[in-house]
Amino acid sequence: MMSKKSNYAYILSDAYQDASQTMRIGIQTSMADAINKFAKSKIVNSPVNLFPIIQPLYQSDSGYVKTLFWTTTTSSGKHEWMRGSGVCLRKEIAHKAAMGALSGGFATYGIELDWGLDEVEGYTPRPMLSVVGIYRMLHETKPHLGDATIWGCASLSEFEFVLKELMVHVSGSKTI
Repeated sequence: MMSKKSNYAYILSDAYQDASQTMRIGIQTSMADAINKFAKSKIVNSPVNLFPIIQPLYQSDSGYVKTLFWTTTTSSGKHEWMRGSGVCLRKEIAHKAAMGALSGGFATYGIELDWGLDEVEGYTPRPMLSVVGIYRMLHETKPHLGDATIWGCASLSEFEFVLKELMVHVSGSKTI
């Protein structure tokens, strides 16, 4: 998908929910190579590094944090999640207390958010975004995460809503 408003090409691939990240990136790389070959130019470059946007997604007030992967300065790994819809981990009492006790001494490497959009004919859309790295990325000098998962969308408008929320942290605007 080529953006008419910004300098981005989005390479989107459908994958089974249990498809590995390696498989998804392989599909996207093959698609990018085919597009570049067809265009006879390198119009699709390396993927944007999404790893640096995990912490800003957590710190923003957008959406409900459903899952958070993080470590403390002593390398204690944490995986927290919220089950209910309309409930955000950022506001959960035990989570807030833990984050306050750490005084910023934690590093995130994965987040999953959802948004409760306006009801449509008795249905409340809850599209989700997953930007999840792996623990060892925190110890790399230049960690790179080249894909995100957008799921739970029943319409193009729901998908575009999530893509716009992601783009705020990639490019600084909701332009797609």
